[in-house]
Amino acid sequence: MKVIELGEGLLVFMFDPPPGEFEGLNLLALVDGNGALLLDAGYKENMKEVLVHLEGLGIRPVGAVISHFHPDHADGLALVPGLETWGHAAYQETLDLCFRPERHASLAPRHAISAPGALAFGAHRLELIPMPGHTRDSLCVTIDGRVMYAADLLLFTNDGSPVLPSIHARPVSLHADALRKLRSYLDMTFVPGHGAPVLDRPTRERDLANRLSYVEALVGQPGIGLDEAQASCSPRFLGSEWHEENWK
Repeated sequence: MKVIELGEGLLVFMFDPPPGEFEGLNLLALVDGNGALLLDAGYKENMKEVLVHLEGLGIRPVGAVISHFHPDHADGLALVPGLETWGHAAYQETLDLCFRPERHASLAPRHAISAPGALAFGAHRLELIPMPGHTRDSLCVTIDGRVMYAADLLLFTNDGSPVLPSIHARPVSLHADALRKLRSYLDMTFVPGHGAPVLDRPTRERDLANRLSYVEALVGQPGIGLDEAQASCSPRFLGSEWHEENWK
């Protein structure tokens, strides 16, 4: 686990990919005093490492915002029961697909977000923004007007190479709509759910343009081949395993 301090009070915990794979995982903590607001919860094994690190700093989690309820972003909540939690109002659809029914009650967010809204955490100010695209329950978060946690709308390797979009929401045009909305936040540092933060604006602009080009190709021609769909993308995306699932 690598810990990146991305400005005052914001820690990004970057986990290496499993052996033989290229996609890592991020979990964030926004710190105020001795408390932390988590942005996603990872798998249980990720959360264990984060809790040890925070405990060493005298910090304990007091809340969590979950970007979407896939296991790699929500499973770790099992290790921090009783937190104040926020998530997209469409969370149930993803819980039904990804978790056993007996776990749903403990994972369901206490605050279900259906429209953009503000959240204060100590001296920090966040905006919670529903952006269905990766999943129907995708939620993005801005932090202090300087960081956009875009979660799995953006995918990279830990060294910053772009990874093919992964589209679970239908219609696919929702993903394109979400990417267009991200253009409004280009002045902020982008933090993806997987991979390195995108620190410079030209890279953010280029990556959004590439992703939108790929997704719009899917919208316009379902069943299009991967090479044709990303013909206008430079650089090309790593990974191909999600392409057929993206348009089916």
